[in-house]
This record gives sequence, structure tokens and C-alpha cells, in this order.
Amino acid sequence: MAVSDLSSKASSLSTVTLEDSQSFLKGVFISDVDGSSPAAVEAAPVDNARQVIRTRRPQIEVQNDGVCLGLPIFFADELRCVVQLCGNVTGKASGVFEVWEPQGAYQDLKLTAGYFGHLDRFQNVSTYVRFEPGSGLPGQAAQAGHSVVHDNLRNHPGFLRAAGASAGELKTALALPIFAPDFLCSVLLISSIPSPMAKRIEVWRMVDDRPRIEHVATSVPDSLDPSKDVSATEELAHSLISDVRTRRSAILRTDLGQPVGPSADDQLVANSCLAIPTCQGQQLTSVALLWL
Repeated sequence: MAVSDLSSKASSLSTVTLEDSQSFLKGVFISDVDGSSPAAVEAAPVDNARQVIRTRRPQIEVQNDGVCLGLPIFFADELRCVVQLCGNVTGKASGVFEVWEPQGAYQDLKLTAGYFGHLDRFQNVSTYVRFEPGSGLPGQAAQAGHSVVHDNLRNHPGFLRAAGASAGELKTALALPIFAPDFLCSVLLISSIPSPMAKRIEVWRMVDDRPRIEHVATSVPDSLDPSKDVSATEELAHSLISDVRTRRSAILRTDLGQPVGPSADDQLVANSCLAIPTCQGQQLTSVALLWL
């Protein structure tokens, strides 16, 4: 992936390289869009970020050494930053990136970009599927106006495609609706059992202007976590959400060493956390926390 200076509309905020050999994600990059002077980003796939800035749409770039999903993060109609999630395309690593956009008079959601790795049958099924607003995970996130995560996909009644697509290894799906300020698309991050994208994913909704945890998923296969409605890292989560609200941007916190598994299982330790906000207009509706 090409590496060069970003345009004059972006400067590097933060980056992290993930060393977990089982993780599909290998790197996370946040580029601030603030009109500052150009900044060299020595590791980020800058062409992808430039395309996101130019189009104001998510972009997926696939090359021999990896795949990159670039996400625009908006506050009202202002593009605040670009989050880039870089995945591993070699070996047995598996993960899915999808972009679903409204099409036609009925605004049904259609797959407009995707990366599926070796999951050819799942890709074929996804290509022909359409979701009405409120239907399927892309439509649910679009209608609700906030992030939604589904865990244990093989047995989840809301994940309609897995059974007919031989996609039994897929475990967790996170839907991120993007508004600028009106709805643009739903972006799905779909994680597998053998190579999860995150050790734990939490979706926090803003209720009466206060954060409340709503959905949790862990990388433990078919986890029956008795504390699914409770954050394993509540104090830190509130701190991250506070930073998101202050900066009106995505946040990446590193060097944590934080247990995040079921009942704070010390076998699941997150060294970093990525906080991805969803805003409708000037209202923050949710924050998705990816404990990496």
C-alpha cells in the first residue's frame, strides 16, 4: 500500500500496530482532518485516507500485503477524522469488511464494497441480498441511528445470511451507521472465531445524554458471559467516551494492559482501545469500543 504525505486536509493523530498473531486486524490508524499542514504517516495506507477525504465515503483497498477499510467520522456534516482498519490477507486469517448504501426509490441497502477473503460463498450471497430499513444488521443500524453488535452469529436470528452461505466460522458483526448529517451507509466489521478483530466489543448508547452500555461481544467462542450487560472496564470506558465527546472525533488509547474477558478473564488482555463514535447531526448517539 502506498505511503506518502497526506493532503493538506489531514494530519496523523494516532496509530497502533497489533502483534496478536490470531487477530485479523494488524493495524489501526486515525488521521485528523483539520486543515493543518501535511504530516508524513510512515505506516498508514495514505492513498486510502485520501480517497475517504475526497469522496466523504468509506473506502476498501485490497493489495497483496493487506486490506484497509477507511471510515469517515463526521460531526454534523463536518468530516472530523478518518479511521483506517488494516487486516491480514495472508495465511488463515479471516475477516469481512462491508459497505451497505441506500439505493433506489425505497432506499433498500445494497452492498457497494466489500472484502471477504476466502469466504466466496458468503460474498456471493451478500452480493444479491437487499435490506429494507430496519431489516438485517445493516438496516437495523440505519434505522436505529446507532452502532449495533451481534455475537454468536451462527445462532443469531438477526443475522440472516450466515446459514445459507456456509459462513459458520463467522462469530461477531459490528454495524456502524454513518451520517453526514443524513444517513450515508452502514459499515459492517465481521469477525471470525479463529481470527477475531477485537478481544471485546462494546456498544455504548447515549441515553438522556449519558452513556449506557447496550451490546457486548467477546472473542470467546459462544461466550455465555454472565456480565454481558456490564462493562469489564467501565471507568476506562467512560473516560474514552468523555474524550470522544470533547474532541468530537474517534479516539485510540494505547498501552492499557487491561483485562477485558468474561468476568475480567486475565487471559484476555487488551493493550489498546479504539472508540468509534456515531453522530446524527450534532447529537452523539453511540460509541463503539473495540478492545484490541
